Amino acid sequence: MQLGSDEPGQAERRLHCIAAAIEENFDDPPGATLFPLGYVTFASNGSGDAYCIDTNVSTAEGKHPVTLFALETIHLDMDVSYIEKSRLEVASSLEDFFTKFTTGALIDTPLYPPKHNKPEK
Repeated sequence: MQLGSDEPGQAERRLHCIAAAIEENFDDPPGATLFPLGYVTFASNGSGDAYCIDTNVSTAEGKHPVTLFALETIHLDMDVSYIEKSRLEVASSLEDFFTKFTTGALIDTPLYPPKHNKPEK
């Protein structure tokens, strides 16, 4: 299912069907990198950035926030601390995600934190 806005400046958003979500979470980055860390990819934007349910965090009602990760920055060999710095919470729950989408308030630009280079010897 494609989600999006009539405004050309908004990135195209897509919900993954079950088969695509399974493939995304087990076979393809960034989902395959994020899933073992507790992030379940269920949607993406037109750039391939991943919208994920963060199962590491839960409200008193048992809801989990939705986060956004950049496709370009999440790889299988990526340092976990960098992945955590890349985490951008875009909605407090899946319900909030859909509300923000329908009102045009959903963030579609992920974080790109600076990488710390190791000093040369």
